[in-house]
Amino acid sequence: MVGSLWNRISEKKSQIAVDMMIHYDFEKPQLALMGMTPTQVAGFGFREWDELLMKALKEPK
Repeated sequence: MVGSLWNRISEKKSQIAVDMMIHYDFEKPQLALMGMTPTQVAGFGFREWDELLMKALKEPK
């Protein structure tokens, strides 16, 4: 029982880290990048989070 609890906590921590990374790269404008997000500077061309989500859902795995 304790092992499964620790597994769930570990999985939740991993998901939080991924969520923070997505927020930083796709949503948060950076002063050092003249108000653009790292994704915009890299040239991915997604202006909004929903554009990325729709593209991901359309592409086959």
